[in-house]
This record gives sequence, C-alpha cells and structure tokens, in this order.
Amino acid sequence: MPKQTLKTSGQHTNGKKVESGGNWKGNSIDGCNILSIGMERRRVQKVVLPSKCTEGTLDWHYPEGTLKVVVPKENGKFTFCVGYNHNPSVKKALITTRSGSREINLPSKIDQSECFDYTGVLSLTFVGPRRMNTYIAFIPYTKSKVESRDTNTKTSLKI
Repeated sequence: MPKQTLKTSGQHTNGKKVESGGNWKGNSIDGCNILSIGMERRRVQKVVLPSKCTEGTLDWHYPEGTLKVVVPKENGKFTFCVGYNHNPSVKKALITTRSGSREINLPSKIDQSECFDYTGVLSLTFVGPRRMNTYIAFIPYTKSKVESRDTNTKTSLKI
C-alpha cells in the first residue's frame, strides 16, 4: 500500500476554522473536519464521521482519556489513513474492524502516514494522556474506496 502525505496544520483542510466560543462543551462537525473538546471529563468521547468524507482533520482540544471515531458501514473495501500528529501526548490508536482489532503507533514524522484496509464499520480509538497536559492534537485523515478487479472475467484469444 503506498504511503500518503497528509495535511497537518492548525487549520481545517477546507480552510475554515470552527469557532467554539466561551465554555462550549461537546463535539461539532464542520463538513468532514471534527472538533472534539474534552472538557466534560468523560473518559471516552465518541464522534461519528460522516460517510461522505474522504479527507479531513480530527481536532481534539484538551485531549484526555480516549477519542473514539466511528466510520459508518458502507459497501465495499476502503483504505483509511491517519497522518502525523504534532502532539507527543497522543501517540497510539486502536483500530477495530469486523476482522479484529490492532493497536498502531501514530506517525511521528510529518511525511509519514499509517494506512489500513477495512470492510464494513471502522472504529478508531485514539489514546490521550490520563490527565490533561496539552492543549490540542490535530490528526489528519483520508479515506478512499479500493477499486476491485473482476477476477471472473474471461478473456478469449483469437488465433
């Protein structure tokens, strides 16, 4: 599977910022960019990524505990990639698909990404620090459909 370079910055990939204002708590979705604010002291924050999304950024403010991102079931096989996260407090994720679970280390260099194929529902659980010791983690992602080849097609040769 080819490596991909994903965008990382303090701004969403579509150029817009999400303004939270005041003591707002919870999750919001701006297109395919997710803002999750962890000030509710919940150990697990859960967000659902819209099916139509093919790229975006997970902006996890005040990361503490875990952030669970669910990608709804779709028909076909997909590749999901997570990119470099500048925040060393968020280093790992648990990938869960219908074929099982595995833990990955998040990419530690700006030109790296971690990609994996899945079918059906995908769940990514990002592991943050036990106590809040950082302000924000930006985790870029991409999702693409894997084109399948029809192996049942017969070719006849004319001689």
